[in-house]
Amino acid sequence: MMKRFLLNIILIACISCFAQQGLNVYDAEGHLLTKMGSLSELNSKKCPSKRCFVAQDAGKKTNASDFIKKGYVKSKGKKRWYEVDWNQGVKLCPEKNFNTGDGTWIVNGSAHIDSKNCVYVDGSPYTRSILVLFSRNLNDLTDADSSWILVNQVIVELAGKKFSVRGDNRVEYQRWGANKNKEEIEKKEVVLSQDLIVDRTELRARDAYWLMEGKTHKELYFKHGWKAFYHTTDSLEIMDYPINPKTYALLFPEWRSEKDGLDYVFKKIPIDEVDTAHVRFRETQIRHVVDVFDSTANGYRMPMLDEWKVLQLGGKASSFLWGDEEDENELKKYMNINCASTQLGVYPVKQYAPNAFGLYDVYGNAEEYTLYFPYKSNNRINEATAMECFQYNSSGFSIGQSCNFLKKYVCRAARSSRPQWLYGMRLVRKLE
Repeated sequence: MMKRFLLNIILIACISCFAQQGLNVYDAEGHLLTKMGSLSELNSKKCPSKRCFVAQDAGKKTNASDFIKKGYVKSKGKKRWYEVDWNQGVKLCPEKNFNTGDGTWIVNGSAHIDSKNCVYVDGSPYTRSILVLFSRNLNDLTDADSSWILVNQVIVELAGKKFSVRGDNRVEYQRWGANKNKEEIEKKEVVLSQDLIVDRTELRARDAYWLMEGKTHKELYFKHGWKAFYHTTDSLEIMDYPINPKTYALLFPEWRSEKDGLDYVFKKIPIDEVDTAHVRFRETQIRHVVDVFDSTANGYRMPMLDEWKVLQLGGKASSFLWGDEEDENELKKYMNINCASTQLGVYPVKQYAPNAFGLYDVYGNAEEYTLYFPYKSNNRINEATAMECFQYNSSGFSIGQSCNFLKKYVCRAARSSRPQWLYGMRLVRKLE
């Protein structure tokens, strides 16, 4: 995979300096070191440590400990991950204990190298992962020092941990009928198998435009559906709003995987070559082909249903982010509780507080798609089911305490008197 990726990435020799103005330089602990006009002014005096964090000056006093958490750099062996915000760049230098020699930087993004062979990776306005390699042997990258710049993404450690989550009320009632004990399906224990890299926000229109570059259906996609989803038809105004995936729920993660040089988790296989009794799959429109799910692939996907339940509550076993009691004052910290009566439809991401995992809009805004198994009797995977709170207009199924409370504040689709789904999605990928 690494060799194939190498063919698609940009070998950095020297790219022109950043044009950004008003930058702050922080050390790895989040302490402000200096201010400068542009990145071209950065030198060893302004960045004396091996790694510095460069961010655009917000124009107001910023507490460094609030601006960037101390644990934003995570490492494992020769791999490092840097959790950054949109448009925040990072400076990386070769490690002192790295094999002697100049080495070469390989960056899947915009960057430039200084005279001391340190690389400056430009910030990205889009949610994505940028791979940075430093190697002396371009024919063998096994000894390369690798760093991932996680733009608007966060690492969530889940593998092997036990969590208490809401039961699949709607799905379980369909499977076993109303005789199923309600208490048995309102809570269940799950053990997840993968640590995840998770988007902090739902996929925005800005991200969708970028991912659809070169796609023939791009313009058509954005011409329809605004009246039922947004309160405006201004394409510039909706750039930071959640995007409705429509029929592209599986294509957006595939396109992001392609942009970041990763292997997509679904592979199209002729159905006669697949043991569908034992392999996870989904049916495609072409009936002789199925999409087989590869859990070992490192590309993007929607979270599985149980993964989303854990991600939404920040790993807590309580009914809500703050505890088990219904509390409107707490809820309004995380979502717009007046949107149903003041501004119909979705609103820009990242306007309210994040949960314990650093994820925004886990309540309110768009309902989020997940992957799930509708029945325990087969291995078929379904998608296009927004499962933040099952379905707000549910009448035939119990939707539990938390959802009965939240549905009082859900936004209604514009120009509609009925509760409508406001679809959205955030992407995850496994931590390598």
